[in-house]
Formats: sequence, C-alpha cells, structure tokens
Amino acid sequence: APPPADEAPPSTPATSTPPSGARAAQDRAAQNEAVIARILDGITRVGPGSATMTRSTRALILSNLGLFSRAARAVPAAVEGAMGYRLTGIRGRGVLSAIGLRNGDILLGINGRPTSSPQEVLAVYTGLRNASTWTLRVHRRGSEQTLTVRVVDDPPAATPTPTSPASPARPAPSTDVRVRRPSP
Repeated sequence: APPPADEAPPSTPATSTPPSGARAAQDRAAQNEAVIARILDGITRVGPGSATMTRSTRALILSNLGLFSRAARAVPAAVEGAMGYRLTGIRGRGVLSAIGLRNGDILLGINGRPTSSPQEVLAVYTGLRNASTWTLRVHRRGSEQTLTVRVVDDPPAATPTPTSPASPARPAPSTDVRVRRPSP
C-alpha cells in the first residue's frame, strides 16, 4: 500500500559512487593527468628558449593530439604581415609552458613551415613524428623568437639492483653457545 499522504516516501541511501557517466569522466580526467605527468617527466628546460624531450615523450604528445590541443586556446592572429595563432590559457605547469611557450605568444611556424591555417598546422603535425628537433617560431612581446626542442634518446631503463642487508661494521656475535668444562 502507498504511504499515507502526510508521510514522505522512504529515501534511498546516498551512495558514494558517482553515476556511471560521471565515473567515466573522472576516469578519463585521471588518465589525462597521468599522460600529462608522463609527458612533463620527459621534458627538460636547458636554457631560455631551449628544451629537450625524450623520444617516448614525443610519441606521447603526438599520439594524444586531442589532449595536447586542449592545452591552450589558439586564435588566428596577424603580426607584421604574417598570420599565426595567438596562444592563451597556457597553464604554468603544463606541457606548452614546459617547452617554452607563454600566454600571448603568436605561433608563426614550426620547423620552417608556416602555421597560418588549420591545414598548414596539420601538415606540420605529420612531419613532427620523425623530427629530431622542433623549432617553434613565435612572436613574443614585439619581437620574433625561436624556441628549440631537441628530441633525445630515452634514458636506459633502470635495472633493479639486488637488495642485500647492510654488512655489519663488526662481525655479528655468534649464536652458538659452547660450554667449556673446567679441566680436572
């Protein structure tokens, strides 16, 4: 029988697990953050306008273009007769910042090719897979600058060393007990 009109229906207990759609979004976000962390681990700034990245980092960037493309907003911009893309929304601890790009930079070219249209950007993208250096031509605060990202070999995998107990400074006392009998 339905509850009387003056009583509220029993409530269902609150659950700590989000609905499946929200859980999937959380899982994707966690995976994205893990990929970004792996990418950042493989990039090293070696000076102003210069960085290195490992081959595996390059592969991660190029195989996660959707993730990489959301690292900033790119709006067409003209500067000194050249077309490019003004980058905004670059996070201080993000991938684009790690390779030297800053908010407000206008990306004019990569590896000698212009980036003045989406088609040209895609053409540049296809050439990055085998490039040993990424040279980014940017307009920053009134002057043109070149940022260089050199692709380096991955460090050798660390081989686990066997762990052994530390050797004592002096011999450990013997656990054998020997009884000496007095001589008769």
